[in-house]
Amino acid sequence: MPATQTEIPIAAITALPTSPAEIPIDASIEMLEVVKAAWLKQAIEDGLPAALWHIASEFGQKERKYARDFRIFRWNTDAGEVCVRLTESALGWFPHCGCFYTNTWLHVTVADKTVANIIWKHPEGEPPRSEQTQLDKSIFVPGAWTKEIPRFAAQAVAIERRRHANEAEAARKQLLRT
Repeated sequence: MPATQTEIPIAAITALPTSPAEIPIDASIEMLEVVKAAWLKQAIEDGLPAALWHIASEFGQKERKYARDFRIFRWNTDAGEVCVRLTESALGWFPHCGCFYTNTWLHVTVADKTVANIIWKHPEGEPPRSEQTQLDKSIFVPGAWTKEIPRFAAQAVAIERRRHANEAEAARKQLLRT
């Protein structure tokens, strides 16, 4: 029986390639699966998918296609233009938690090549968390473009905090008026 992503021993690779250019041309399918799983695991541990979600949420331009809303954010790096696309869709009511659930899809391209495809299933109205990542359907390919993520993520977090502070202040003022 073939191993799933969660069963693949990541320690089987002596040195994890840091980019696709470092993968041997004759790499086996098993090695490629291990590398794919290790890159995604490392990205999740480093908080990169969440950072990309914040970037797209705060800086992305809202667009609509085929009756679906999504956000797109683009920036230029040494590796080429990075495009982050964030799409969210309702999955329906989940009785076990008493809430609606959302499917969030984050698709990232660099110079028109897919470098990340992260999918979360999480309660509606909450930002996705790492433990909600659908490991079997998600990928993350590191490269030079990832060096700029922390700068944009920090700006997105600052904007989000400022928005929450403004909402709290507005609620406080509303309560003082009554």
